[in-house]
Parts: sequence; C-alpha cells; structure tokens
Amino acid sequence: MTAAFLRRLRRALGDIVEANSLINHAILDNKTLDSKHISILLTMRYSQIFIGIEHHKEAYIILEKELEDGIKRDVFVGDTPIHLLNSVGLYLAFNELEKALERLYIIDAYFKKHIRLEAIAMLKDAYAQAYLAQGELDKAEISLNEAIALFQQMRSFRLGEADLTLAALRLAQNQPDAALEAASAARKIFTEIEYYRCGEAILSEAKSHLALRDFPATHNCLAAAKTIFTRQQQPHHATEAKLVEAQMLYDESNDHEHAMNMITEAKKTFEEFGLKRLEKEAVHLIERFKKY
Repeated sequence: MTAAFLRRLRRALGDIVEANSLINHAILDNKTLDSKHISILLTMRYSQIFIGIEHHKEAYIILEKELEDGIKRDVFVGDTPIHLLNSVGLYLAFNELEKALERLYIIDAYFKKHIRLEAIAMLKDAYAQAYLAQGELDKAEISLNEAIALFQQMRSFRLGEADLTLAALRLAQNQPDAALEAASAARKIFTEIEYYRCGEAILSEAKSHLALRDFPATHNCLAAAKTIFTRQQQPHHATEAKLVEAQMLYDESNDHEHAMNMITEAKKTFEEFGLKRLEKEAVHLIERFKKY
C-alpha cells in the first residue's frame, strides 16, 4: 500500500463509491502479500467507508474488534488510533454515552504515551462531543477550545470538524448567530478540499437559520444538504434533514399533520439504523408537537 495510493484514497473520500472500489482492490491485492500491518490499516480505512455510506452497524463491529485487539497488544498500528476515534462517534450515535467516554479514556492513555498532536486535538473534539451529548456544556466548551487551538496551530483541515461541534454547542447554548458562524466556517473548509462532511456543515447551517427563523435560508440549505446526502449515499443524514424540514414546516406554516408524518417516518428510519440519539430527538419533537 503505497503513499500514492493513500493520497488517492484520501482524495476519493469525497466520492464514497470510488473510495469503496479502491479499498476492495487493495484488500484483494493484500491477500497475496499477507501483511498484518497493511491488513489493519485497510480495515480501518474500510470502517471509514462504512461510516461514509452510513452502514453504522458494520463500522461498529470493525472498530470494536480493532480497539479490543489494540488493548490486548497495548499497541495500535499506524494511524489506527485516529480512526478508532470514529468509534466514539458511533457510540454517541447509538446513545451509548458511558461507553463513548470509556473508549476515550483508553485512547487518551495511549496518546499520552505516544504524543501525536493532531490525534490529541481530535481526541479533545471527541470529548467535547461526548460531554455535549450528556448536557455538560461547560466541559464541552473547555475540551473544544483546546481542540480548536491545536487545529489552528497545525492549520489542519480538521478545524472544520471542530467547527461543526462548536456549531452544535452554540445551538445548545441558544446562540444561533454564533452557531451559524461556526457552521459556515466548517462549510468553507470542507468545500475547499471537497471533504465528505460538507453536507453535514450545510445541514448545521440549516439548523442555525431555523433557530433564527430565517425560513428561506433554511430551505436553501436543506435542499443543498439533501442533494449531497443523496449523491454520497448517506441516508441517515438525509433523514436528519427531514427532522429539520419538519420543524420548519411547523414553525413557518403550522402544517402540523405533514410535519408529524415526516418526523414519524424519520423515527422509524433511525430505529432501523439503531441510531438512538436521533431517534430520541425525533421522539422529543413528536411530544412537542402533540402539545399544540
């Protein structure tokens, strides 16, 4: 697995289908080499593809196995620790908050022995997401500020990922203007490098516009985000966009019936994916709409 291949793969992550094809060819080639080192790296890349196409349960199984193997060996191959941080995002999506923090502590201990600046910054961002999910906004702010400072120091594109977390935090703090600023910063970074999370940044902008009751801007962002989610085969993000659209319908035109139908359908999709956090959000909206 050459450096040129990895560069090509990183570029291809903006096109999930091409990236998946590259990984499959590499796995077949590696069967003749029988290299454990390359096999682990490819497994991690494959988990990233699964996350990209939102096959979360498959990614969960891969990452769980590699993390357990790493703990037993007390060593992680290559950039595996960075990819293992993806597992934390999956735990949060499945609403397994205690497990997310437990895994963060394990990865944290490894990073302290093997200092890697970008990995540490990603870890801080992951901590912020976990604290945010638990409603510990002050702790989330502290961790996120540390992550942002490190990403800025390195001039890393992952600053955009921290900006996404910041946008979510600002919405939780009822600061939609600041949330929109952070989401727009993430969108700018992701657009420049054609990063696969660009749709998420635009969806974050839509949420911010909705909180500001700017319905035309919300509609435009939702349309752009859904186009990307469809192209990149990201059904759960497309369904999350429906939650935002349902809230917009209700707030803008008081179309209670249509909004409730959209949220109910979204809830079923989240149940199928096992995405407890988003399912919980859908239930919260259903309960909110039933009051009126």
